[in-house]
Amino acid sequence: MAKEWYPYVRLADFHNEFSEGQVRDLPEIASQVRFVLRVFLITIVLAVSAFAFDYPLSPTAISEAYFLGQRHDEKAIEFLGKYFRRLPLPDKGPYISEISLLTPYAQVVSHSWDGGMGYSAQQAQDDYRSHGDAIRVKVRIEFTNTYSAMQGAKPDQGDSKTMGYTLRPPDFWHTFGFELSQKGRLIPPESTQGEPIYDDSGFVGAEVRLAYDLKEFASAETSIAVVTPEHQRVMAKFDLSELR
Repeated sequence: MAKEWYPYVRLADFHNEFSEGQVRDLPEIASQVRFVLRVFLITIVLAVSAFAFDYPLSPTAISEAYFLGQRHDEKAIEFLGKYFRRLPLPDKGPYISEISLLTPYAQVVSHSWDGGMGYSAQQAQDDYRSHGDAIRVKVRIEFTNTYSAMQGAKPDQGDSKTMGYTLRPPDFWHTFGFELSQKGRLIPPESTQGEPIYDDSGFVGAEVRLAYDLKEFASAETSIAVVTPEHQRVMAKFDLSELR
C-alpha cells in the first residue's frame, strides 16, 4: 500500500522555528490540509451541480452553441430533442401537441439552426446580448374534431334560430392555463405571448410563448402543465440538472 505523501523536512531546517514535537505533527497537519481541500472541492462540485445549465453564457459558450446549431446533423437533433416533448393525441378536446423548454444555451443552438447558413456567429453573440437570459417555454395547441376552429354561438336574445357556429378568435389560447413549477412551487412567467397558426387548410391552432426569470430556477425537475378550457391537464417534465 502506498504511503501518504507529505512534505519532506529535516529537524535542523526548522530548529529555530519549530520544536521537535511540532515537526513530528507535520504528517497530521498535512492530512488535515488535505481534508479541508477535499471539503472545498466537494462544495464547489455541489455548487456547480446545483445550477448545471450555463448562465450567463460566455462568448466561448455562445460560439460553441452557434456551431452546434449550424451542423444540422444527428448530433444537433439529439441535443435539441432533450428540450422538446411531443405529446399523444387525446381522445377528445384540443391537442397540446408539443411543449418545449429552452435554456439560454439551447436558445442559441435553436436560433442558429433556424437561421441556417445566412446566420453568422456575430449575429448569435448580438442576439444573446439583446434577448437576455431567460427560460423560454413554447406550447403548441392544435384543433381536433372535438375542438375545432369553429365554436358554437348562441343566437341573439329573442332570435328563434337555433345555435349557430362562428370561427374561434385568434387569441382563443387565453382560455387555457399555463403552469410551471419546481418542487411544488409555481413560477409565474414574466411575459406571455401567442399567435395563431395557419397552414394550407386554414386556421389550425396557436403557439404560445412564455418567458421566465432564470434566477427563479434551481437545477431540478421542472413541470409544465397546460390546462384546457374543459379542465384537462396536459403535463411535460424536464430535468434541468441534465440540460445545459
